[in-house]
This record gives sequence, structure tokens and C-alpha cells, in this order.
Amino acid sequence: MDLAATEEKIDISTFSGTKFTYKDKELDKKVGVIVIPYRDRALFIKTDDYDKWNEKYYTKFYKSFALTP
Repeated sequence: MDLAATEEKIDISTFSGTKFTYKDKELDKKVGVIVIPYRDRALFIKTDDYDKWNEKYYTKFYKSFALTP
């Protein structure tokens, strides 16, 4: 069990989803995953090294998305 894991609700455009962070045992790194239900599918955004990419790239990347209903 990863006690440092987080889960938070986020919005991209008008869609609500969930952002998870946790330590990936195979990579031995903290990763970030976003899951957004989108139409009849799900949008899945993941980074392989959350600590390295979050501040400069990951957050800016997912916040730049513009999804249409």
C-alpha cells in the first residue's frame, strides 16, 4: 500500500475526472494518472515520472486540453 498516494477530483473543459498519484513499483518512481470519462470512452493521461515532469510539463499539459461535448 502506498501511503503517499493521492486522489483528487479535477475538471478538464466541462468534464469531471480524477487525478491519481502513486509510486509505481516497476518504475520505482512516483507517477501521475488522470482519468476523464469522455463520451463512450475514457481519456487516460499518464506521466512516468511525476516528480520530474509535473511542475514544468504535466500540469500545464492537461490544463491546456479543450474537450468538446
